[in-house]
Amino acid sequence: MQRWVLDCPKCKAELTHSQVHDSDFSGSDPYACLTKPKFPDGGLSVLCPNCKIAFVYQRYQLILCSS
Repeated sequence: MQRWVLDCPKCKAELTHSQVHDSDFSGSDPYACLTKPKFPDGGLSVLCPNCKIAFVYQRYQLILCSS
């Protein structure tokens, strides 16, 4: 299954932001599943479960990952 991930800048851990569901592939636009999830203005604060440090991420930092 594909998912949107963020990388922790300190420990390089891969943090799952969200899953890409099979229903995201349906419809008339085959590339709709490649649309990145929305982020709040100013970025999204995420706590790394590995190093316990919170970082603010921007939408462009999302990476589509398979597996």
